[in-house]
Amino acid sequence: MVDPAQAPLLLWLNGGPGSSSLEGLFLENGPFRIGKDGKTIARNPYAWNQFANVLYLESPVGVGYSYSTDGNQPQYSDDLTAAENYAALKNFFNRYPEYRSRPFYTTGESYAGVYIPTLSALLIQGIQNGTLHINYK
Repeated sequence: MVDPAQAPLLLWLNGGPGSSSLEGLFLENGPFRIGKDGKTIARNPYAWNQFANVLYLESPVGVGYSYSTDGNQPQYSDDLTAAENYAALKNFFNRYPEYRSRPFYTTGESYAGVYIPTLSALLIQGIQNGTLHINYK
């Protein structure tokens, strides 16, 4: 296991659309696996947190534990989802500046194959125009 204080940061997005990223955490690449009986857990020998810090982001709004506070029915589009995820990541990096210099990777599955390139375009744009200071890989 690498030192978490030095490890890269990964963003994990599930696809769907509408699939919670916690599926990845609890059923795929998180530190524990839920037993077949649904009552026990065991360490996951393939857990990604052995090599990196992993950020599981619920997206788009309304998926999993995410919610909207404005009282309106959420609107959905790939571009809007990317913009909201970009805003969330900017807030994350502002709140936790120690992650800015670490290698940052975006990854996921299924419809995240649409979410990630759309988000990546915004990340690269933010880096190029000087409004985002991260080590995006």
